[in-house]
Amino acid sequence: MRIKIFTILSLLILAVMATLGEEVKTTTTTTVPTLSEATVTPLEVPQVILKPGMRHGENKKLQRILKELGFMPDNLATTEFYGFHTKRGIIKFQKSQGLPPTGVFDERTRQALSDYINKRSEYLRNKKMKSPDEVLSKLTENLDQNVSSTCMKLAVEKRENALINGWENYHSKMKIAYENRKNDLISAWAIQDPKQRQEMIKTAWQKFRQARVIALTEWNLTRKNIWLDFSREAVRCQATVVEQETLEKVEMSE
Repeated sequence: MRIKIFTILSLLILAVMATLGEEVKTTTTTTVPTLSEATVTPLEVPQVILKPGMRHGENKKLQRILKELGFMPDNLATTEFYGFHTKRGIIKFQKSQGLPPTGVFDERTRQALSDYINKRSEYLRNKKMKSPDEVLSKLTENLDQNVSSTCMKLAVEKRENALINGWENYHSKMKIAYENRKNDLISAWAIQDPKQRQEMIKTAWQKFRQARVIALTEWNLTRKNIWLDFSREAVRCQATVVEQETLEKVEMSE
């Protein structure tokens, strides 16, 4: 009797899922591709607004992207229906990007998804080209025939100005950190009580280290975003092989 009830309930669940338009396959769940393994491109991102309950051919594209990026189980069939699992996948993505978890594939979500894929592409390029020498070799071996030189000139100028400004901002914050450290240490050595003096010295170094971490973190984030913006500009300029952030790395040998 219990086996019959269980069988009936299982059939009912499968029937409900089928009406939602997203069929549950009975195959074993495979590993969701990691960020470095996914092959989706920004060109595949749907250019229309999609909502739960809608039937649209672009839903298949959206579902494939969500599965490749790990926001939707890959053991589900791709369909033209925007059902429960698609909505849940969009909500997961929206939360990961700090967007309102509406479950609707709107314009903001579309742009965020394209940006996310671009970041993944940049990650892949940097991963494949680990050393500056490899990047320079790639630049000299591959000549862009259709690139707009005027467009790239503006993109490079914009990138370099932003990097200079970012470095100057970092340098300014570090100068302040060193000045504060100097003043705090001088004040510490003016204290006669040994215990208080040592506490003051300890505090001065702690403040300096904290300020240095904050300044360096901000600079690294600024630099990464500048290079990411440049890679997007390069795409608009029809460039296929461009300079990369790894070129700024300098390896010191003894």
